[in-house]
Amino acid sequence: MQIRFTRFIIIVLLVALVNVLLIFTVSGTVNQPAHAAEQVIHSLEEGDLVFRTGNGVISDWFRRCCLTDPVYSHAGVLVKKGGENYVVHMEQSSANGAIRMEKLSTFWGDQCCKGGAVYRLDLDDSERMKMKSEILTDVTNGVVFDPQFNLDEDAKMYCSEWIRNKVIHATGKPDYFPISVADDFRYIAPDNLYINHHAVLIYKFIN
Repeated sequence: MQIRFTRFIIIVLLVALVNVLLIFTVSGTVNQPAHAAEQVIHSLEEGDLVFRTGNGVISDWFRRCCLTDPVYSHAGVLVKKGGENYVVHMEQSSANGAIRMEKLSTFWGDQCCKGGAVYRLDLDDSERMKMKSEILTDVTNGVVFDPQFNLDEDAKMYCSEWIRNKVIHATGKPDYFPISVADDFRYIAPDNLYINHHAVLIYKFIN
């Protein structure tokens, strides 16, 4: 596993030399007027996928794992509580990592976010309810972060793998999202979650 993961890192670094140019050519990444942004935020639905471009070296590394669209480094799922928008996501905050539920405004805070987006999946109401129920169970019980990024191990997961896991359980479709492959290492990157025929862009911004 260590040899495979080392090859994966080397391939990602090589691909990054080309992909970094795409960062400056992604279309549609503009700040919307304040009133438009507010209207969009109020129209978000539970189950929407929320992305951000984080600051720092680790965020940069995760962003470059996206082989098609290296823009976002982190993702979570939107849920509502008390009429407010929250984002549930996996974050490696310690050796074991943790699942977090925080307000959307915090997830997109200026100190940790250079930009973000929301994509909506083609889930029906029953699938959204099933997904939310399992997400809230995870918030209560906790989920261990997977530092080895092993896509075939559900006992430990990383952020985009966790989202894939919830959607597969809600839809019963294991091939709902495409998978990235670098050498013989399989993983799901943030761009796999929205570059597919199931996802539609709802909102996009840069700070």
